[in-house]
Amino acid sequence: MKSLLVAAIAFLAVPATGSAAVSLTTRDVPLNDQRALTASAPRVFDLVGLHWRGAGSVEFRTRALGGRWTAWQRAAPEAEDLPDALTSEARAARGWRIGNPYWTGPSDRIAYRLHGRVERLRAYFVRSPEE
Repeated sequence: MKSLLVAAIAFLAVPATGSAAVSLTTRDVPLNDQRALTASAPRVFDLVGLHWRGAGSVEFRTRALGGRWTAWQRAAPEAEDLPDALTSEARAARGWRIGNPYWTGPSDRIAYRLHGRVERLRAYFVRSPEE
């Protein structure tokens, strides 16, 4: 998943030359035995990726800068987006479920719903300002 996030950042960085800077912020989401969580994000983000530990699943939605929330979507990868078996990337992800990066457009909040056993949740927020 790291290589996928790096590729996404590199792709987003191409139009962001000059004074605008692409940023990646990682946050561990405190679960506190709750099944539904709403969290602030690092200022503004355009893309989010989620990783979690446990056999459960995660859904999320984001709030656009204008205040409108998106529909809930599963944070699940497509089969072709998973690391190839027996690679260093697959070994590094051991124990983590890796969700696809999702383009959100300019957003400032994120909400999560957890299903089944989710022991840890980590969010990756990418900001790629327009010029």
